[in-house]
Amino acid sequence: MKSQLLIFLISFNSFALEVDSFTYRDEAIQKEDALAQVNKYVNNKISSAVAEANHADKIFGQRCSYYTIRRKVKKKFVASLKGIFVTAPIQRYIDKGKLGNEYLVKTKKKESIYRYIPLIYKPILNLTPYSPLFKVNDVLIGSDKFSHMFNLGYLYFRKMEHGLSTKEILRYGKNSERVMWGGFFNGIVSNGDLIANFQGLRFYQHLFGKGIDPLTNEDLDDDGVIKCIDGKFQVVGEIDMAEFIDDGMDEGINCNSYTSDFMRKNIQKAMDKIPMSCPVVVGQCEALGVKYSRLSKYLLYSDCR
Repeated sequence: MKSQLLIFLISFNSFALEVDSFTYRDEAIQKEDALAQVNKYVNNKISSAVAEANHADKIFGQRCSYYTIRRKVKKKFVASLKGIFVTAPIQRYIDKGKLGNEYLVKTKKKESIYRYIPLIYKPILNLTPYSPLFKVNDVLIGSDKFSHMFNLGYLYFRKMEHGLSTKEILRYGKNSERVMWGGFFNGIVSNGDLIANFQGLRFYQHLFGKGIDPLTNEDLDDDGVIKCIDGKFQVVGEIDMAEFIDDGMDEGINCNSYTSDFMRKNIQKAMDKIPMSCPVVVGQCEALGVKYSRLSKYLLYSDCR
């Protein structure tokens, strides 16, 4: 029981990693776009997963086992319990500077928009590191968004495979963000995280060729990036992460909500000194409302809908 409690606490600490999208926003905008590097990482991991799946199938006398390829993809993209925080492999890769520190902007706690939140009030917010801010597909995001995309996106994908509707999955995600992941631990309900979760669902659908794309209504069945050809898995195209990364993940555009006036007022106090308000660009916020339309109430800040 104690070990289960420890795993529970560690798991949710992984989603306590927040990003400050405001303090050094102007500096982050001037950085080189990291899309090409992110694409390279993702596609290399897909190719590696396919090679490992084919090897495993050969050993066990199988041909294109879906269970095997899904397990190998999960190994490459989804978090396992290592260290203090459960973060997706790509987030660990980015945070360690392996993508390239020249892409990243880091914010110290004493400079951040969260600096007026007392340790005793939200200890996890104060004790866990903030994600670096960087530009991908001309969108400013924290590395934490990739943990949401690949970890919780995979959870969403499995729920879809078990028959839940898109709205049931998104409702589950929004409730979980409010009462467990961000809201409970940090007092922050990140709509950017919800978009990342949703786009992660789409990523896995496009990768495996499963279901109807909930954003475009495209039928993806048997049209994945990974296909079975002549009894072996093959990569038949490249994933472009520009398809899955948009302004909805930018917490400066798709603003956070807060669980208390105390949180909101103290964060606004810090933002007033930048000075900056959210959304930073109203037009980009409103464009998200058009893009996500019928799903916007599950994914977007109220001003964007």
